[in-house]
Amino acid sequence: MRALRQASRPRPASHCERRTIGAVVPLLAVAVWWSGGCKRKPEPKPVPVSGAAAIPIDATAVVRVEPSALAESALVRRAAQLLLARDPELDARWQRLSTACAIDPVRDFAEVYVALGPWPDAAPPAPAPSAPPRQRALLVIRGSLAEATLATCLAATVGNGAGGVVAKRQGGRNIYSVTDNGRTVSWAFGQPDTVLVSANSEWLMTALDPKSSKLSANPAMTELFAKVDRNAPLWAVGQTAGQIGASLVAASGGALSQGPRALYVSLDPRAGMALSFGAQMASEAD
Repeated sequence: MRALRQASRPRPASHCERRTIGAVVPLLAVAVWWSGGCKRKPEPKPVPVSGAAAIPIDATAVVRVEPSALAESALVRRAAQLLLARDPELDARWQRLSTACAIDPVRDFAEVYVALGPWPDAAPPAPAPSAPPRQRALLVIRGSLAEATLATCLAATVGNGAGGVVAKRQGGRNIYSVTDNGRTVSWAFGQPDTVLVSANSEWLMTALDPKSSKLSANPAMTELFAKVDRNAPLWAVGQTAGQIGASLVAASGGALSQGPRALYVSLDPRAGMALSFGAQMASEAD
């Protein structure tokens, strides 16, 4: 029995075994730390962004267009043709892009928002005192758009095939920068069917950020929204800049003492060219 008890007792580790255990334990600790601490954190899932909900709070003008509805009007189609004819370079760029990317706005774009807002205070001044103040613009396009296809065709067409497209990952999204002839435009998908485009990357990131204040929190602009038919295929609202107001005063021949504070308009060519126009004046007399 004594021999059995002695055999069942744990044998003390030898000096060599103690050294081996002492070396293995730190290695195991390092392995556990490495496997736990070096795991790649899951990327945050971005909040979907689309339509007017993407427009930053400091926008001063908004235009919304339904291309398919407007295309039914021969007058609107002619106006678009004249616009492109006045700018051959713009026409050439659009033809190159639409051909390479197989884009047809009437077919592929369900709605397009164009928002305008002031440049930050740190922005360079206007080139001349008589020139209108610089503004930054944001496009919000919803429709049948594929991110991979759009990125590839832009890389092939921008800069005459030089591939001036750079992409970076931020906030769970790909943020693209497109450079052509010294001008850079940034764009990203707010959700699978919506792309946001701006020449001001800061404004683009504000539009994509769900925590940033949006236009719905701007009382002056939401008041204008209530004055237009937002079901019309074309409507626009905007606060007038000083130069625009001054030109309207001059055009009135003295009938106005001050220019309007804001303008709003809606157009529906589907209903016999229904047009609604209004202005917020600075005083009751005006």
